[in-house]
Amino acid sequence: MPYNRLKDFVSACGVGTEKVFVRYDAERGAGNPPFKLKTTNQILSFIANDGLENLQHKNTEEWKLAPEKHKGALVDAFYFSSGNKQGYIAFMYLKKNKMWHIKSFKENTDARLRISKEAKKKLSSDRKGENDE
Repeated sequence: MPYNRLKDFVSACGVGTEKVFVRYDAERGAGNPPFKLKTTNQILSFIANDGLENLQHKNTEEWKLAPEKHKGALVDAFYFSSGNKQGYIAFMYLKKNKMWHIKSFKENTDARLRISKEAKKKLSSDRKGENDE
């Protein structure tokens, strides 16, 4: 299920700001090294053009600080790599305004959670199996 939402989210990023809103903390995080994506359009283009490689689902949780009108919104979080860069992204779909929101986009600095070459191979084969179903 999270990979289905991921696919919809990546497609929406290709449409642009009429479908995806980048929250302040996410835009600030993406602008820092190693990604240095300084604008909303750069972030959305990066995502839409397969910048999120070797995705590993971290978790899906209800948005803890959601205002009343968005109660029940689910936040999907993924670790990813892009070349030799390691990252973390969290996003959600808000039904009330029919928009995707990027809640977080930053470097993954936790060495325990970095994606190893072996894990990348396993993720790749797992995702292929998921697509076959």
